Amino acid sequence: MALSKFFTSGSAPLIRLSQMNYVPTTEDLNFALTIAKKHRKTVELPFKHPNNGLSFAVKVSPPQAETKPIWVFVRGNEAEEQELWTRETNEIIMVQGKIKIESQYTGIYEQAECTPITLGTPLGMGSLSSSTTLEALPPVKPEQETREPQRETPSSCSQSDSFTNLPARFVQGVDPYTLNPPEPLPFAAFAGGKPNLPEPHDFSTAEVEQLAEYFLDANTGLLSYQAFVFFLMREHCHFEKFGNPLSLLSVSLRLLEGDEETPLPKEFLKEVAENFIEICAPPYLFTYLGEGNFALLLGHTNAEEALDIAKTLHSALIGQANGLNYHIVADSVAIGIANIPQTCIDPATLFSAAHAAREEARNLNRPYLMFP
Repeated sequence: MALSKFFTSGSAPLIRLSQMNYVPTTEDLNFALTIAKKHRKTVELPFKHPNNGLSFAVKVSPPQAETKPIWVFVRGNEAEEQELWTRETNEIIMVQGKIKIESQYTGIYEQAECTPITLGTPLGMGSLSSSTTLEALPPVKPEQETREPQRETPSSCSQSDSFTNLPARFVQGVDPYTLNPPEPLPFAAFAGGKPNLPEPHDFSTAEVEQLAEYFLDANTGLLSYQAFVFFLMREHCHFEKFGNPLSLLSVSLRLLEGDEETPLPKEFLKEVAENFIEICAPPYLFTYLGEGNFALLLGHTNAEEALDIAKTLHSALIGQANGLNYHIVADSVAIGIANIPQTCIDPATLFSAAHAAREEARNLNRPYLMFP
């Protein structure tokens, strides 16, 4: 739902929108950013999570001449808010994903504004007086635990403020943390003060190297295709869980024999692969796809950063041509770029989009091209 009905203007340096009772969507965040750009002011979008009853706020400052929009996510009321993170980015999908995940916080129930469940209150029974004994409570039926309970809302809270989906430890009544809340201990309580770091763990280097051999292609020294896809899937899991972007570069390399362009000969493959490793690895991962085509996986990398890496890689390949036994010119290298979430949100489409961008770059005689 758009936020236009929540908007309230004013002359204050901060524009505060009315509080929502659901987690903001990408449409809501887009609206807040639009208002920030229009009025050249920071816009605050407060909301209360429908499941845990906690208050949060998203603040967005408009982009300046050389900066992107700045997003700040805070927990708590305006008087006692706690800043959780700050991001300078144009990627609203990533921001919304982080907000959706981190607003599910359930560690500090005392911060909720709604009246907490009284000790010994089973779901669906409303609040009880302190004189009510646990023995007097009716048992919780199994079917009550498998559906969302219907509860009386305390008079101090609106229906939208009430708790839902409370953790399982509340279902049977007593919360041990309510009976005996743990006292926060200073770090000095650990071994009488800040301890010295222990000796580093002794990894078995030989075993690690032996395992690494299974990931590598003996002909190139790069990752095998199967290992590359495995790490691509792992990076995609990080995107789905935390909203971390990832990019993929598809690189096509041709050689010149006189004035004729030819695919990369096998006898030169390992020498080229060593140059790829020297330029970009670690932390980035390469694999050889055949016929002079390579793929490069860039974890935690947005579209703009991926484009910068493509430029660096292209220049480096051309710049290292003098040390090789063959001739590389600028027109013989084409790089296609694709990004999650800008291009797509699944790894298979990411792979295909990078290859399509590479072929289009070669057709247009351009060194690199990003799939939109």
